[in-house]
Amino acid sequence: MNRLIPFLALLMLLLSGCAGSASPRHTLHASPAPPTPSPLFTGSPYPPHSIPIGSASAALRALWRSYGVTLIPGADTFGNLPAVPVVNATGGVLTDGEVQIVSQAVLHADALNVWADANIQPAMNAHLFGEQFVLGELGMALAEGTAVHIPRCGAYPYRMVVFAPSNALQHEGISQGVLVEASDVPVEMDFAGNCIVTGTTAQGKTVVLQDMQQSASYLVEGALHADRVLGPIYVSEFAVDCHSDPVARTMCRLP
Repeated sequence: MNRLIPFLALLMLLLSGCAGSASPRHTLHASPAPPTPSPLFTGSPYPPHSIPIGSASAALRALWRSYGVTLIPGADTFGNLPAVPVVNATGGVLTDGEVQIVSQAVLHADALNVWADANIQPAMNAHLFGEQFVLGELGMALAEGTAVHIPRCGAYPYRMVVFAPSNALQHEGISQGVLVEASDVPVEMDFAGNCIVTGTTAQGKTVVLQDMQQSASYLVEGALHADRVLGPIYVSEFAVDCHSDPVARTMCRLP
């Protein structure tokens, strides 16, 4: 957890809404987080490796119970995050440092998603994604007890572009019945393609869940959450295709 301390300090600075002098600044507000850990709990929320919640200490069990998991993710979940280049396309609304915070929160959430899917922990994804993702093809497979194996090419974008909050994109989400936040930060996520997502069913059968042959770019609407247990995460609310969605076509900076 020590490696997150500088990042969390920057996050709190970001959430405090420090104003810049050169251009109008946007304040990223943290969404409501789970209850503050007990003052008696002084360790990391993440054990070194994943453990069944029943085998954890009473303090850890109390910390993770509200997340609905049967396993507690280990700190090694975040041990091999990729270095993903990120472009600041906010027009000065966010600094480069703040954009880096957003990109790291995306990768932190992606790592938790990969862990949750591989370990059949569907309740975790409700803290990481909106309904479009939870009820999507992979989410439904997970709910049926299929372990979902997402390779790095499908889990992490090879490039990100962070934009200033967009009224047009938020209105599109609202028109689809999606709950959005005024402080949402859109992120373009570019994927290379040639990537296959497989699953292992409860009967032990291997199935192909997604076969992503072509490269793809999505504009994701999401919010930065300062979760007191999970850490800083980017919660993805909905996504649109950069090539086909009219709003996304005007925003995306396709490679």
